Amino acid sequence: MVDLASMIFRDFETDGVPASGKHKPNKSKIREWGAYLEGFITAFLAGGGLIFDTRANLFAALAHPANSQAWVIADPTVAYSGIYRKLGASGAGSWTRVADLPYSFIRLNDAGAGTANAIIATSSIPLPGSASAALLVMNVFEANSGPVTIAANGAPAKPLKTSAGNDLASGYLTANMMLSFIDEGANFRLLSDVASAAIQAVAEAAAGASIAAAGVAEGARDAAVAAAATFLVLDEDDFASNSATRPPSQQSVKAYVAANGGDIKEVATRTALKALDTTKDTSALLTEAGREGVFVWKAGNYSTQIATDTAEGVYVKANAVASASGSWVRVFSGPVSVEWFGAVLDGVTDCTAAINAAVILQGTLGGGGVWFPEGTALLSDSNPGAVNWDNNRAIYVGHSGVHLIGNGKKTKLLLANLADCHVIQMGQRVTSVVTVSDVKVSGFEIDGNKANLTPPTELSDHWSGVTVSSGCNRIQIEDMVIHDCQYYGIGMQRDNINNSSIKRCEIYNTNADGLDWKDDNDNTYGNVVEDVEVRNFGQHAAVLTGQAGIDLRSGVAATRLKVSGFAGVSASVGIRVQNGVPAATPNQPTSIRDFIVRGNNEANTQGVRVATRYAKLSAGYVKSIGGDAYNMSDGDARLSELIAEGCIDGFRFWQNAGASVEADVASMFGLIARSNSGTGIILDSVDEITILGADVRGNGLGYDIRAGSTLIRIIGGSCAGNTAAMVNNGVSTMVRNVSGLRTRAKVNQNVDIAATGIKSITFAHGLGVTPSLSDVRLTMVRNTNVGDWSAGFLWATAVDATNVSAQMRVLTASATGGATVTVTLDVDALAH
Repeated sequence: MVDLASMIFRDFETDGVPASGKHKPNKSKIREWGAYLEGFITAFLAGGGLIFDTRANLFAALAHPANSQAWVIADPTVAYSGIYRKLGASGAGSWTRVADLPYSFIRLNDAGAGTANAIIATSSIPLPGSASAALLVMNVFEANSGPVTIAANGAPAKPLKTSAGNDLASGYLTANMMLSFIDEGANFRLLSDVASAAIQAVAEAAAGASIAAAGVAEGARDAAVAAAATFLVLDEDDFASNSATRPPSQQSVKAYVAANGGDIKEVATRTALKALDTTKDTSALLTEAGREGVFVWKAGNYSTQIATDTAEGVYVKANAVASASGSWVRVFSGPVSVEWFGAVLDGVTDCTAAINAAVILQGTLGGGGVWFPEGTALLSDSNPGAVNWDNNRAIYVGHSGVHLIGNGKKTKLLLANLADCHVIQMGQRVTSVVTVSDVKVSGFEIDGNKANLTPPTELSDHWSGVTVSSGCNRIQIEDMVIHDCQYYGIGMQRDNINNSSIKRCEIYNTNADGLDWKDDNDNTYGNVVEDVEVRNFGQHAAVLTGQAGIDLRSGVAATRLKVSGFAGVSASVGIRVQNGVPAATPNQPTSIRDFIVRGNNEANTQGVRVATRYAKLSAGYVKSIGGDAYNMSDGDARLSELIAEGCIDGFRFWQNAGASVEADVASMFGLIARSNSGTGIILDSVDEITILGADVRGNGLGYDIRAGSTLIRIIGGSCAGNTAAMVNNGVSTMVRNVSGLRTRAKVNQNVDIAATGIKSITFAHGLGVTPSLSDVRLTMVRNTNVGDWSAGFLWATAVDATNVSAQMRVLTASATGGATVTVTLDVDALAH
């Protein structure tokens, strides 16, 4: 049959579906349609017929004899199209519609104007007035949820019935399905019943390929069952948009499998599944709430799988068959769902055992994803008999290659009251050591419920939202919201955790550090922390002091960090970078860039504390800290583009005598210390510090170079608007080209030479620093014609913050009354 013009010239490859791409009309189809139409018109005209596009044009053409025949084929009002007969003589009378156009195939369009169960459809051709006069074809805009009616071209709605005459079940129609049906008068009736298009679309190719390849009924069955089960596929890359884990229509699954040579048995419980006769029933549709899915009987030795799958999420033993001879096996692809193992995420039911059963099965079988749908999983301690507190945990990942997958903040892991344990633990570091690799946790909210847990002590009961044990590698923690933890939000504890990452995490309301990454031996490497925000940390005071928002050791490259909320009584420092062993050289130095630390002027706090060698800090902003914005006590640091504003002191470089370390041999560029009530930059007993281009403004004191400091070099930048510019008690300090900090001066004084004796001279040097005697050079300039005098010594005798004092001895006085000589002071302070 020739295709309709609406199909040949449709806009999109799949009619009504823009995502399918633009449709390019096929020229051969156009020619075929045109020839068909031309032949039809020619035959009609040969019989004396007339054709008009609209009824208005027909009604204007009265110059035709009575009983002439005419067709209206394209009136904008669909009901006006049809076959008409002329009444009255030529030039008078009228036209009357006597019949429908003789179309045997009419295309209806469901554009979504109605609802899923009350479809409103339109066509460019009126539907015939008599029943079964034309085949009707229609697209489906959206899936139904119950019996369906269709209102075509504004006519009253009629029920759409199955071929057997029944109402349509929920899920019978799916979006973009094409229907063929007839108008029975009282109802529309489908020509044939259809399976769920969502299942059929993915199943037909698989079923057909398996039948062709195997050529046997068993192959057809397996392919049909496997295809029908594809609704259980959970794509790890798209998990956030896929929270469904059960089929839309169990009847559709059964119908499709049966239609493709399979035989599937519906069972309501696992007990019923176990009782099936596997010599007769080899596929089953389990409808048990939360555990829905398709199972097939597999012969073989499944002893290990059945023994491991204690919750019967994937492997179910048949009552009459030994596990060594076969098993019921769930058909699925991708991650397993914790619901299959009995988890109910209602915030009331304890999900601990079910979740760990899914994790253990995936880990034992070589790794894979474990999917958590939306909801709240209530958790308790899964290892309450642990000898050491660190082995108390709710969810335990003791195998490599496991991925825990949540649905963002829609999936919450909640510790029950008095569930004193880690929420998630990877590996184990005490009692017996377990290391894992290639483990990922992503997309969860963790509520540690610290208000209802036992408080920590100084050395024990340090339970975290997520903890990673020593020796674990390639660990990924991503897209997490972690709060109200009894100790750390995330704890990397303690050594040799390499090539791991923490990304896009929000941590708040923790008793101790928000994020703590330890490295006791300074030998870790390849670790990354990105896009982490911590606030309101260090909230427990009884035994905890000196807590940090983010505490890092060696081997970490961190970027885009934000720390705020020092209100916790044990909160001490926003970001801390330190060695495991004081003064040790780390295997890989830690670097931090693009960070913000904000306080509220809480007393005795620090913005950034660096106590590790070779640290690199750049592009940081620290504001409103009630102590040092940056506190550096270890050597070889590299700092650039750091800002300290509104704190007590800006930058402090000092010697930690207790740890036998000092912030020596550091270099920095582009530091900004502004509006700090104390000092902009403090250098205390440190050596070989180079500061380039620093902007030090509006502080109580610009620079404080304390005793014990040597070889301090300050080059470029500015030092203006401070209450005092600089105090220098260092040795071999050099200051050059600092705007607002004058270190060079040239001053002239006239000295009387008309009398002999020692002449005292005072020069107001006007410098921003106090020069040393070695910075002073004195010369005499002859500015008189007298030559009858002579001088002895000329030297500087004292310096202070304002003046240089000098003496000159006149040996022979000039006979010229009022004769003087000019003495010039050249002072170049801090030029070493």
